[in-house]
Amino acid sequence: MKQVINGLLFDTDKAQEVARDWDGHASDYHHWHEALHKTKSGRWFLACKGGPMSQHAKKTADGWTGDRYLKPISAPEALAWLERAGYAETALEHFSAQIEEA
Repeated sequence: MKQVINGLLFDTDKAQEVARDWDGHASDYHHWHEALHKTKSGRWFLACKGGPMSQHAKKTADGWTGDRYLKPISAPEALAWLERAGYAETALEHFSAQIEEA
C-alpha cells in the first residue's frame, strides 16, 4: 500500500515491517489490524485497517465503514506501540538507547 502524507511517500512494500498486532477476524465488524513499519530513512508508520465498528472505521454519509490507511508516527510513539503490543525484544532492537534497566 502506498500513501503520500505531508509530501512524503510511505510504501509498505519498501519499508521494513517491524511488528504486527490485531484483534478479531475479518468477518467481525470490530476486527482491526496494525503493522508497524520503518522506512529506509528511519521514519515510522502504521499500516492500519479495521471493520466498521473498530478504531479504524471511517464515517460516511450513511454511517460507518471499514477503512485502511497509513499513519506516520514518531519514534516515541513507535516505542510505546511496541510496549503496548508486547514486543520487548523488538523494542530493545530498535530503541536500546531509550530503554533502561529497571
